[in-house]
Amino acid sequence: MRCTNVPVAGHLVLARRYGVARSNDEAPPASDTPVSLSAPLEHLPAADHRPLASDDDIPDCNGRAAHVTEVPLDCVRQRMPGSRPRGTGYWGLGMLVTEFSTDIVEAPERFALWEETTTQSHMRNRLHSDDREDFRARMRVLDFGEMQVSALAYSHLGIARTAKLIRQSDPEAYLINFFLGGEGLVSADRSDTGLHTGDLVVLDSSRPYHGDVHAVPDTRSHVTVQFPRGLLPLPEKTVQNLFAVPISGRSGMGAVFTRWLTDLSARAGEFTPADIPTLTSVTLDLLASVLARRLETEESLTPETRRTALQARTNAFVEQHLADPGMTPQAIAAAHHISLRQLQQLLADNDTSPAAWIRHRRLERCRLDLANPRLNARPIQAIAARWGFPNPTHFSRLFRATYGIPPRGYRNLQPKGPDRTAPLRAKTRPDAVL
Repeated sequence: MRCTNVPVAGHLVLARRYGVARSNDEAPPASDTPVSLSAPLEHLPAADHRPLASDDDIPDCNGRAAHVTEVPLDCVRQRMPGSRPRGTGYWGLGMLVTEFSTDIVEAPERFALWEETTTQSHMRNRLHSDDREDFRARMRVLDFGEMQVSALAYSHLGIARTAKLIRQSDPEAYLINFFLGGEGLVSADRSDTGLHTGDLVVLDSSRPYHGDVHAVPDTRSHVTVQFPRGLLPLPEKTVQNLFAVPISGRSGMGAVFTRWLTDLSARAGEFTPADIPTLTSVTLDLLASVLARRLETEESLTPETRRTALQARTNAFVEQHLADPGMTPQAIAAAHHISLRQLQQLLADNDTSPAAWIRHRRLERCRLDLANPRLNARPIQAIAARWGFPNPTHFSRLFRATYGIPPRGYRNLQPKGPDRTAPLRAKTRPDAVL
């Protein structure tokens, strides 16, 4: 049996000797009550605060005592048959949902526990708080494998993503923050931007920033969506224009996206691993539309901003017509009233070409379908043909050249049970595959 240090579905985090931990796939005790994720966090069930007899009651995978360790759930069951493990305050609300609270440790230990937990669930940042001596916070994580949607609650927290931390560890991820209540400030590139209830802001794990959030105690302060940059169907250079820029989530496409995030939270307990590809795709498509619309509606459009907005529109058009065999570079140019040469120059800014970008996005859709358990009975050839690859041999060669594994091999990698979609990163640039 191999131990892991990543707390995911089917695993527990065990720490010290406080509270109760339960995995996502373990049935809750009869005393637990169902909780809607749209409800205020103060209505969540309280954790059991009974301490263990000693730290020796918490073994690691090799049977050794451990003050703070992470172990697979089946390891816990093997070492502690018939018992309910106790730990950090994680407990499951559904197959894909994990809950965490700092209430399960004494007041002086709460902030350190939060630092440790968020480093594991998100990334390492430098944190500070006015409430450090008694830091009460809660977090729900809806885990889609490559994407996590987290609802957080605390009264005050300062966050610094420094150049040193980036050099030490960088997941190369976007963080989309939706402010539910209170006020915040984000500082990046030597400028400060105020954030208010209903605002969205895009951050990048590879760029330094400082954030400060003051929220209403015991209510959710914001929702964070974190995912690898390569998943977003927009070029990175386009998205970088919106780094640390407030985007309204109160009207238009912004409101559609924030309503979607709210519904994800409200119905989180209803989802199964088979829903992951669909939920991920819808979330990314809505976000891409929000970003594209924000770039279009700048009050003062400089030539550079107009160019960026046109890039966003063309990419949105590509996403909407991926299944259309008639979508060609010429068709894209005609739909946007520009020449083919202009389209080629537009995408050259992102080190790609129209044909290469179309091919890359179609391959990504094929990859998502191959990872979808609900499509296991659909032949690989049919999936490829749906997304514009009628020649199976050509498709297999392209897929392998891009991802380093043939389509059938990738499909066979997918977990057969209630686990997560296996992540896969392209090993070549989209335009490197001919």
